Amino acid sequence: MNKTLRGVAIIGAGTAGALAANQLSAAGLDCCIVEKSRGLGGRCSRRRVLDYISVDIGAPHFSIPFDEHPILIANMNQWLRSGYLTEWLFTTGEFESQSLPVKKIELCGTPSMNAFHRHLAAGVDCLTQRHVHKLSRVNNYWQLLDQQGQLIVEAKAVIVTAPAEQTYNLVALHDLMSKGHQPGQHDLINNPVLSAAEASLPQYICAVTFDQPQTQLLDLYCGEHPVFSKAIRANSKFNHSNSMDHQTPEVWILHSTHSWAQQQQHKDAQSVAEDMARLFCQHFNTSQAKVITSHYWRLANHDHKAIKRSFEGHKPENQPFIWNNTLKLGCCADWLAGGGVAGALSSSQHLCNHITSQLTQEV
Repeated sequence: MNKTLRGVAIIGAGTAGALAANQLSAAGLDCCIVEKSRGLGGRCSRRRVLDYISVDIGAPHFSIPFDEHPILIANMNQWLRSGYLTEWLFTTGEFESQSLPVKKIELCGTPSMNAFHRHLAAGVDCLTQRHVHKLSRVNNYWQLLDQQGQLIVEAKAVIVTAPAEQTYNLVALHDLMSKGHQPGQHDLINNPVLSAAEASLPQYICAVTFDQPQTQLLDLYCGEHPVFSKAIRANSKFNHSNSMDHQTPEVWILHSTHSWAQQQQHKDAQSVAEDMARLFCQHFNTSQAKVITSHYWRLANHDHKAIKRSFEGHKPENQPFIWNNTLKLGCCADWLAGGGVAGALSSSQHLCNHITSQLTQEV
C-alpha cells in the first residue's frame, strides 16, 4: 500500500484544522494534517518572550455565543471537563470610557492556546513545515505538492482550513470548487472566495514589559481606540494557571486595530511595536514599557460583512463551510463563520457533521 495515501488530508493546523482532525479521526477516518509552520495553533500561536515566560501572540482567549453556535455546546463541555480549556476570570473596561470595571469570564487553552490544539489533534499525524503549494487531481485522488513539485501526501479527500487568500491560491488554479456543480449553480471560487481573500485584514501584535506592576490598570481593555483593539495584562492569565510567581515582570499584549495596521503599509513589526508601546504608555500615563516581541499578522482577520454579501446565492443560507462531494474537496475556517476561534470551531464542526457519514462510507 502507498504509505503517502491517506483518507483525508487537512491543510492547516489552526483551530478549524485541529478540530477537523479530532472529529474525523474519532469517526474512524485516516487523517493527517499538513502545516507550513513548526507547530499547531495557527492564529493561536505562542512565543517565548523571556527565559521563563511564553505568551499567546494570536488569539488570547475566546467565548462561544451559543445562540449562534449551538452545535458546539457538547464538545465545549467535554473540553472543559478534560482540562483542554479553562475559564479565565478578569476585570475589563474600555479604552475611552470612565465606566466602572466589569468582571468577565472567557475561555483559554490550558496552559496555552496552542496547547488546546495539540490536545485536539493528539494521535493524528501532523506534517509540519510542509507548505502545500499546489493541489493536483490525479485518478480521483488529491496530490498535495510542495513548491518544488514534490509530493507531500496523497489523499482521497482534502479539507482546506487556511485564510481566504491562501485558500483561493490553492483551489482556484484549476477552478476546482466550481467543477462538478449542477447546471445553474454559481462559481464558488472566482467570485465569493476571491472576494473573501480581498477582504483580508492585517494586524500588529506586540508584548511589552514594565519594571513595576501597573496596579492602577485593569486586566483587559477593548473598545473604541484609533490604535488598539485590545490590551491584555498577560500576568492575569499566568496567575490563573499558577505558572508564575511574584517576581515575574508585568507583561502586556497589545493588539492593533485593523485600520491602524493598514495605515502602517506593512512596516517592520519591531518598529511598529515601539510606536504601540509608546502610545499605550501615553494613553494611560504610565512609565515606559519595553518591547520584548512583536508580530505582524498579514492575514489576521476578514471583513465578515463583505464575505457574507459575497456568498449570497452561492451556498445555502447560514452554511459556514464549502463542500464539493464529487471532488471530495472542502473548506472550513473562521472567515466562513463570522470570525474568531468560535467561528473556526463552528465552521469545522458543521463541515465534519456534514461529511462524516459520506466519507466513512466512501473514503
